[in-house]
Amino acid sequence: MAGCGYDGDNCQPKTMPTQSPTPSPSPSISWEIPFESECRVIMGETTGSSDHGSGVHSCSMCDQACNQQNKQKAIYTSWAFSPSLKEANLYDVETKIEWSSVALMRKYGANGIYQAMRFIWAKKAGELKRFGGYMGPQIKGDHGGNHLYSVWDTHKPNVDGSSVLGRRLAVPASDPGACVRNCQDCGLHPELAAASLTTGTQCILPADMQEGQAFVYRIRMSNPSATSLFDGKTYRGTEWEVTVTDIQNGSAFVLGRVVLEGDTTSEGIEVWKNFHEHLGCTPCDAFYEKTTVTGPWILEPKGVHEVKAGVVEPLDASTSCRHYRVTSLSGLSLSIETGPGVTPHANEGDRAQLFECDAYRLPPNGDL
Repeated sequence: MAGCGYDGDNCQPKTMPTQSPTPSPSPSISWEIPFESECRVIMGETTGSSDHGSGVHSCSMCDQACNQQNKQKAIYTSWAFSPSLKEANLYDVETKIEWSSVALMRKYGANGIYQAMRFIWAKKAGELKRFGGYMGPQIKGDHGGNHLYSVWDTHKPNVDGSSVLGRRLAVPASDPGACVRNCQDCGLHPELAAASLTTGTQCILPADMQEGQAFVYRIRMSNPSATSLFDGKTYRGTEWEVTVTDIQNGSAFVLGRVVLEGDTTSEGIEVWKNFHEHLGCTPCDAFYEKTTVTGPWILEPKGVHEVKAGVVEPLDASTSCRHYRVTSLSGLSLSIETGPGVTPHANEGDRAQLFECDAYRLPPNGDL
């Protein structure tokens, strides 16, 4: 899965805006966990091993040419829902991301980490393809980072700019936040970039990210029947909004709103996964880092879904880098560690269950 795209793995977006992004700030709020979950840890602290960045390690891979076989690869996690998201799509969901340990990455001074929530919408009846995208924070190895929300058109355009049969666009909403049309995947398709074409919408804002910071990302259908005027044409469809809350200072803002051309309330999100990847080609034992992921909490439809289990997907067996570990902490919290001093779970070539849950514990009044 090498290359940029909503499958992840080494995505470094290259923005080619056709309009100026404008963030939409919101008042400060006090965020609280929507509800707890009764879960049993299956792969916990005793799984694999980690010195948690306390060991002294030299980078044996740093003198070698970094490539797809020896680099840190994207780590995919997923969840079992009941009912499945295909049976009952989700329309409002949030996840908390914390940069638990990034000091050694900053000391290394390059590359970075992207913790992404990947989602794919249900395919509209009669259409050829469906929309997909991702959101999440990127922290850079030298300093700073980005908040990112990207959605792909259903098809790429022809290189002459003409439309492909069945192509539907993901366009910035009338109040777009930081969203602009963008040539997504154009590192893989330079001919589209050379022709100044776009393949989706990207919402990106720089941020001062540091160790210990935590952010809550929420995506929801904010308008079931939206219109947006873009490049002289009116687009109609569902509007999907991503907001970000900074847990440390309680500030929240709208990162972006995107209109999915032609979609209706029947097309909610039916695939929800995460990927954890290093930005750029990162030697396997360059630095230790740890990210904590908690969630997802499905807010709409309310009280319908239960998270039954969390899963880590196997890495490609052909790659040599095995300095990684994913463990369950408690509830819906996962720890993802990569770098020297870290080894994975046994039988890591198989899909492995991290935890299993009985049910959500809703607040006493039943409100989310």
